[in-house]
Amino acid sequence: MSDQLDFILAKEAELLYKRAKEFEPVDGNLRVWRGSIPGRGEFKDTNFELEIKVPSSFPKKPPAVKMITPTQHPKVDEDTGKVNLRILTYWRPDYHVYQIINSIKGLFARVPPKLSSLLNKNLRQQKKSKPEPKKEATSSGAKKLESKFQRLESEINSLRTTINKRDEEVARLRSQLNVHNVPEEGKSNLENILMPSDPIKKQIIDLESEKIAVQDLIQTLEEKFDMAEIGSGEYSRLYKKYNKMLYLINKKLEELKS
Repeated sequence: MSDQLDFILAKEAELLYKRAKEFEPVDGNLRVWRGSIPGRGEFKDTNFELEIKVPSSFPKKPPAVKMITPTQHPKVDEDTGKVNLRILTYWRPDYHVYQIINSIKGLFARVPPKLSSLLNKNLRQQKKSKPEPKKEATSSGAKKLESKFQRLESEINSLRTTINKRDEEVARLRSQLNVHNVPEEGKSNLENILMPSDPIKKQIIDLESEKIAVQDLIQTLEEKFDMAEIGSGEYSRLYKKYNKMLYLINKKLEELKS
């Protein structure tokens, strides 16, 4: 792995720790991140785990996003778990990994994911066949309280351990940024790409991300209409609304870029 890629990955990790805390590198490998997004509705108690792999050609090429949890969703290939996102299709070198996660969260908020039909069926069968656990009688409330306190203490210790690990990881990443053999001029250029100081550039990046999100909305709307999940009246209303949003974003982008 080149020093330049190390530097970029360290910057990405710092952004992820700030803006997508539920995701962590797998075995400390900054090119592979895993985390989960909570489900909704029928699957509100399900955490949909996904994996993001950063290629060696990053940021020129986008990461690969794959669902670990077998997922049923219009944007997820149920066989491979591959997640299809507009931000990945129209990837730009100044985009970040955390923006991909935000895009998935937004997508799942609009169209909640479901467990893959086969897995969901198996889980239901297991639930039906699973015998009810026997309730153990306790002689006094003292044992219950003691057990509860022990559990809480264990959870607190676990949280402390997690926080300490995260602090150590952030410190390690910051030290990496200082020791990598990337020329100062190169660092400056990379930092300008990854986190531009120019407020107009920042605004353009934010608007580009927003534009992709709205385009995703329109595409999802069309898919739901094709699948007869919404009526023509609702489709027409939302289509006009989203296209108006897209028009205003494009207009603002033109003003900023001119």
